Amino acid sequence: MCGEAPEITSCGPAIPKFNILEVQGSPSATPPPPNNGTGQENHNLWALEVSLDVEWAHATAPLANILLVTSPTAETLGVQGFQQFMNAEQYVVNNHLADVITQSFGAGEGSFHNGLSALTNLRHAFIDAQANHITVLASSGDGGTTNPYKEPVKNPALIPYPSVGWPASDPLVTGVGGTYL
Repeated sequence: MCGEAPEITSCGPAIPKFNILEVQGSPSATPPPPNNGTGQENHNLWALEVSLDVEWAHATAPLANILLVTSPTAETLGVQGFQQFMNAEQYVVNNHLADVITQSFGAGEGSFHNGLSALTNLRHAFIDAQANHITVLASSGDGGTTNPYKEPVKNPALIPYPSVGWPASDPLVTGVGGTYL
């Protein structure tokens, strides 16, 4: 893909492009040392998941241009980082940068402490995507109806009832099966 390895792939009009957009920044290239904190020290695993997502997107649609949108916030930090994720998606929608958005993050609906109002406050990018004829896909998660609360960050309890993952559960989003690394 154009942009992936310039010394290997020449860029031309028929060659799909790969670009990275850092709307609000990107995770630090050097993770913090191992500790008993937030799990950010495992951010090399984020890179593995991102690589897998990009590879599958390219395998599924080999002629599509791919725009990887990053956020400095880790999904491992609980649900408080979702606002940054959604702000980044809103930027993509507002600037007409994609026809399809695929998301590899999610959390059980029960992990949003303010319930429906928290989800309603996060879904503006989906409403605008629909109005702009942009398809939005999201991973349904790796655990079926078993989802953690996400807080505390280390060893969170499971939601005590069968639950669905958001944003895959949003009516404006198409949920697709997740894979477990």
